Amino acid sequence: MSIGTSHTYYFDSYVETEGWAAMSTDAGRGVEFYSYNSTARAVNGGYGVYADNGCYDYMYGTSLMGAEMGAIIAGGGEVHLYSTDYAGDELLSMQRTTEPAAGVRGLVLANRTGIMIHSPDEMGAGDNGNTTASTFEARGVD
Repeated sequence: MSIGTSHTYYFDSYVETEGWAAMSTDAGRGVEFYSYNSTARAVNGGYGVYADNGCYDYMYGTSLMGAEMGAIIAGGGEVHLYSTDYAGDELLSMQRTTEPAAGVRGLVLANRTGIMIHSPDEMGAGDNGNTTASTFEARGVD
């Protein structure tokens, strides 16, 4: 779990939880969360990834698998799901393996809901000119 203003990186990882969240942010403001060629799996309940309160999750070639949901987005959080081909040189320079995983596509797989966005209008905040919105973007995914 990433909190506060942290930056978190997963490379070539498999993260599994019995329930709740495999990869998650909580009470963050500006958390940057990166996953490359990895899997986030919640086995008996829960979700693969959560982005809340202005947290930014960038998933490259990552499978989000949840017994209930693949991803949850709330409070202006963002989940960007891409194939590994979209990863930039700066991110790849942090990877410790010798060869990048080319062409690995992102995947969302869930038993109930693929992507859930809480309060897309920020509970009426749009009425006062607040332009913050929850976002899901996908490129090169299955």
